Amino acid sequence: MINSSEFKLHRKNLAEKIGRGYVILAGNQEVQAASDMAFAFRQESNFWWMCGIDEKNWKLVYDAGRDYLILVMPEFDEITRVFEGSLSKDEAVKISAADDVILDSEFDTVLDKIQQENAKVYALTYEDSRRFYDDNFENPARKNLMNKLNGRFSEIHDVSKLLSQTRSIKTDKEIELIQKSVDKTIDAFELIHKKIKSKEYKFEYQIEADLWQEFRGAGFNGQAYDPIVASGLNACTLHYSKNNQILKKGDMVLIDAATKLEYYPADITRTYAFGDVSRRQKDIHSAVQEITKSILRALDEGLRDVGEYVEFSNNIIKKYLVELGLMSGFDDEANFYKYFPHAISHGLGVDVHDSLGGPKEFCERMIITVEPGIYVPDENIAVRIEENILFTGDGIKNLSSGLSTDY
Repeated sequence: MINSSEFKLHRKNLAEKIGRGYVILAGNQEVQAASDMAFAFRQESNFWWMCGIDEKNWKLVYDAGRDYLILVMPEFDEITRVFEGSLSKDEAVKISAADDVILDSEFDTVLDKIQQENAKVYALTYEDSRRFYDDNFENPARKNLMNKLNGRFSEIHDVSKLLSQTRSIKTDKEIELIQKSVDKTIDAFELIHKKIKSKEYKFEYQIEADLWQEFRGAGFNGQAYDPIVASGLNACTLHYSKNNQILKKGDMVLIDAATKLEYYPADITRTYAFGDVSRRQKDIHSAVQEITKSILRALDEGLRDVGEYVEFSNNIIKKYLVELGLMSGFDDEANFYKYFPHAISHGLGVDVHDSLGGPKEFCERMIITVEPGIYVPDENIAVRIEENILFTGDGIKNLSSGLSTDY
């Protein structure tokens, strides 16, 4: 498991990019789900990556020049402590290797000192990137912190890109944890594939239940994200998550699911046949298999330029869409995006969709997904295969290669 030395390493790697200056971050608050119930707590990813504290209402101040971390501890009343517990100062230091832990009532004093130093201040302003989907609400903790900082400092530098760039290069421990999540996810997929072949399932949600049992029952941290168990036409909805439809013989079942260990997830997709499927379904599945092989081969042979990678991948997909009669030619852009409506890859790390910081080239120790798919709503067919790829010094390692792509 991860320990305090890992978080200290993360901070030092970030400090190399920042030089002198203070990074000030807020951990997440709880968010109301209903009445007196909160949604399941999930820590802000950058905050957790820097200190490992997985509790609500904490903050941190990191002096990058001195490699000195101050944690700011919330002050809870006794009722909250009884119902929810709280993390002690000693426990926080053990987790994070912090140099000091102060109470929230002392936070202003620390900010006064930084202001007097006229030091450079960094926070998550996200000025350099579009961080949130338009219909998502940001956790209020960051806005509350920014209101406090904007009242004190004339200039606050956005640290989001520097954090993304630093996080994109995985440490040995991070690679180890992601591989363990991949391996456990493979175990679950193999069990489910076997049960699909023997038609032991009747509903999509029964597959989802087996995923939870396999992940949580083995001591992993449950689902890395809301699983997609989509049969037939449902799989043409990219983020389908109802998982409540009856399985029909002759349908393909697309499963996009994974577990996580600590905060480190896998992200795997396979598409399986539920009973006998048509020649057309087999052809589309075979095409996605061949697309995947071609892309992985190119990466292993040294394709690193991100723009060239996207163009290469798109052209391979177009080739098969033309062969399948879904595009009239390579210039048929409308049908290309109709039948392949998502990106070919994303970063994988503390966030399942991890930002790589906008690199022009893939670098050693980056981890991405490779996930070609073909979606044909008019024919109730959707196939996606998703692999987890680590860039090495001389090629790639497919972390999920142990899982067959067969239907």
